Parts: sequence; structure tokens; C-alpha cells
Amino acid sequence: MPTGMAKSEDRFWQTVVRSTTGITGILPCEPFYTSKRPFWLMATIEEEIIHWWKDEKGESHRNALRIESEPASESNGFPRDGVVTLRLLNTVSQQAIKLSPDEALRISTQLLSVAKDLMQQKRRMWNAHED
Repeated sequence: MPTGMAKSEDRFWQTVVRSTTGITGILPCEPFYTSKRPFWLMATIEEEIIHWWKDEKGESHRNALRIESEPASESNGFPRDGVVTLRLLNTVSQQAIKLSPDEALRISTQLLSVAKDLMQQKRRMWNAHED
């Protein structure tokens, strides 16, 4: 543990490891290692779409849309759906929404429909422009 830091002072350093070989260490990622879920049930980043933009002052900013998934699991002997997480990240904060697979399919179907419609509108505009 870092000098002068009590175990409860900083969440980052709370997990202390003592192995069977007598080696003692500190795990730097406390929430991951102390989770009750096995490591293979942790979220997987499926895709991250990054968008850069400039404000009025000309400073660059980064926004990202991250799609994460957690596999289906079994709870008390019953199968449970996996979870799809949509996470919005920017230079200041992040926000996430967890969706069931059904909700994720509904959103993806709607996004596909809207995107196709917008692309078709652009094609019609180009065709009218060429005539």
C-alpha cells in the first residue's frame, strides 16, 4: 500500500492480495477484482464510435458511443438474458443505459430504418440535382 495511505482512504487501493506463496500485493483495479461475478461474465466492448468536433474557440473535443455486452447467465438455476450497454462518453463525463436484448433489437431496427430513410432522401436530392 502506498506510504501514508490507509486502506479505507482510497477505493483504488482497497484490495490487498495475499497469495498462497506468501507474496503480498495490491490490485490496482478494485471494482473489477472484487466483483462477485466471474471474470468471463464481465462486459465486453463490442464497438466504439468516436466523433471529434471543434467548439467556437476552435478547441477539439471527443465524444464516443461505446456498445458493451454482458453474456447471458444463470441465476438461482434460471437462465437470464445478457445485457447490452450503450455508453456515451465525452471529455467531461459519461452516461450509460443498460438494455435487454429485446430493447437493443428495437433500437437497432429503428436506427436502421431512420438511416436508410435519410440516405434515400440524399439520393433523391442528388438525382434531382443531376436532372
